[in-house]
Amino acid sequence: MLYEDDEHLPQIKLIDFGCAKTYLPGEIMTNCCGSMFYIAPEVWFNYYNHQCDVWSIGIIIFALVNGRFPFDDKDETKIEGKIKNKKLKFKKKEKKLVSKPFRKLIKALLCKDANKRITAKLCFYKLIQLLTVTSTQTQSSIHSTNYITED
Repeated sequence: MLYEDDEHLPQIKLIDFGCAKTYLPGEIMTNCCGSMFYIAPEVWFNYYNHQCDVWSIGIIIFALVNGRFPFDDKDETKIEGKIKNKKLKFKKKEKKLVSKPFRKLIKALLCKDANKRITAKLCFYKLIQLLTVTSTQTQSSIHSTNYITED
């Protein structure tokens, strides 16, 4: 984790230095690399952009709040298959412990279609909104928000 102090907006950056590179806007990356549990579906197909990092943030958040990876297995080939094909599911206990709006945000981060996946910027604002909502404030605007863009 890196902390970059900009006078207007400090930024925290998560990075895996094993395959780090500078991303240029509009660039399509084609080298499949990363840490197994965090690799976005599109990375496995060697055709991806910066949205793969949003997927990884979703994996981190899911693991932090649930204490497990969403697409876990002892067999790496099965992990790859689950990431590509398995629908994200929360266990019954997790549904009780993690609020519906927060689960909705995680699902938006882990949308398999990178073009429909929430952006990092919108994720940041939604996360701040979710973390600052008090019991006296209404959550209806959070519940009704569609984070995934439609075709």
